Amino acid sequence: MNGPAVAARPETVRSSSDDLTFNRTRGADSTEMRGSRAPSDDASSRKPLHYLVQSALVGVFLAGALVVIREAAQLAVVASLGSTAFVVLALPGTRPSRARSVLGGQNLSAMVGVGAALILEGFWPGSSMAEVVVGGLAVGMAALVMTVTDTEHAPAAGTALAMVIGRSDLVRLVPAVALGSMILTCAGWLLRNRLRDLT
Repeated sequence: MNGPAVAARPETVRSSSDDLTFNRTRGADSTEMRGSRAPSDDASSRKPLHYLVQSALVGVFLAGALVVIREAAQLAVVASLGSTAFVVLALPGTRPSRARSVLGGQNLSAMVGVGAALILEGFWPGSSMAEVVVGGLAVGMAALVMTVTDTEHAPAAGTALAMVIGRSDLVRLVPAVALGSMILTCAGWLLRNRLRDLT
C-alpha cells in the first residue's frame, strides 16, 4: 500500500537579470513577476476618440472659464489657465491635476504674485528692469511655496508672473484666477470616470 501523497516542495530560483521568480513543482512550472505593477491606464484603453474629445474639452472648458472671467482676462492669466486646462483634462491621473494641486497651486501662486507686485510698486514703481527681476523672483518663490505645501502645479508659476505684469488690475485678476481654477477643477471632477491620460 502506498503512503499518503506528499506535496512537492517548490524550488525557487531567482534570476538577478530580470527579477523573475520561478516556482517549479512536479508536473507544472509557474512564473511570477516581482516588482512589476500594472499600469493604471495602459495604451490599450486609449482610443483616437479619446484624444479628439479630451483635446476639444480643453478648449471648451477654457473658453467657458474665460467667458465667466472675461473682464479680467489678461493674456498672462489666460496662458496660465490654458495650461491648467490641459493638465486637468488631458493628464487627469497625474499629481498636478489633483484638486489640491490646481486650487492650492493657483491661489497660493496668485498670493505670492500679489506680494511681489506690491513690493515692486512700493520700491521701484515704473522700473522695467525691476519688473523683470521681481517677476522672476515671484516665479521662484511660487515654486518654493507649492513644493513646501504639496500643491505642485507647474502652470501656477505663470500665475505669479501674471500678477506682477498685471499689477494695475489685481482686484480683478485674483478673483479671476480663483474662479477659473475652480471651474476647471469641477470639470475634471465631473468627467473623472471618462477621462484618460493622453500620454
